[in-house]
Amino acid sequence: MLRPRSSRRLAYAAAGLVAAVLGTAGLVQVQAERSWRAVTVLRQDVTQRVAARPHHHLPLWGETRPGSAFAAYDEAMRQARRLEQEHGKALVAMRKQNDAQLASDPIATAVRAAARPLLAALQDGAHAAELAPPHPD
Repeated sequence: MLRPRSSRRLAYAAAGLVAAVLGTAGLVQVQAERSWRAVTVLRQDVTQRVAARPHHHLPLWGETRPGSAFAAYDEAMRQARRLEQEHGKALVAMRKQNDAQLASDPIATAVRAAARPLLAALQDGAHAAELAPPHPD
């Protein structure tokens, strides 16, 4: 059994520990709020700087086309997913073939035909005049 003096010390130690934990929790909350405010200010600053940049460009070759590069590349990603879903195994098998085999392979011909929308979307993105990123919500 604990002596009264030991019980009192134990109670003080426990009370001190609880106070330290609660004080630390408060400090963590204050620091988290401060950090979140800093991230919010940084996000606003970056958003404003991106919006202020010019978003038009000339392609490296060929004619500039109207439209958004981001929209075209988004379409290219959809086309790439579709191509992979429909022809994924054939694409892997084609890696092992040389040019002569690919030229005469009917499956490779079908894959090339299926890849045309993907290549067209990539070309549209490369020639698009508008480079503004989508607005972050």
